[in-house]
Amino acid sequence: ESEILSSMMSMILKFLSKIIDIIEDNISDSDFDVATIVSKMNMSHSSVLKKIKALTGVSLVEFVRRHRLNKAAMIMEQDKLPIAEVAYMTGFSDPKYFSKCFSRQFGKTPTEYVNELQEKKTKK
Repeated sequence: ESEILSSMMSMILKFLSKIIDIIEDNISDSDFDVATIVSKMNMSHSSVLKKIKALTGVSLVEFVRRHRLNKAAMIMEQDKLPIAEVAYMTGFSDPKYFSKCFSRQFGKTPTEYVNELQEKKTKK
């Protein structure tokens, strides 16, 4: 029974890792979309969408958006770059839309996020 569970977990991790690798390979491409992922997964469109929803609880579009935003947060933690540049680096073609999505995910604007990071660094 534990072998079956281990095998299932391995398959799930491979599936998610493959999707994340595809996203990473295309992170700065604002034209990157679900169709690209589906074609690289060698699965039917509906199978990929259903599987990602079942495993993560979110749509594939939302999964990609969250990954891009997490990547943006990591970039902001490491480099002092203009927010618009970080938006473009992570595949957002509109910095205002990026800020809106970022605020929704992290509960603060990118500027507030960067300012809080700076405050934490100066307190150390």
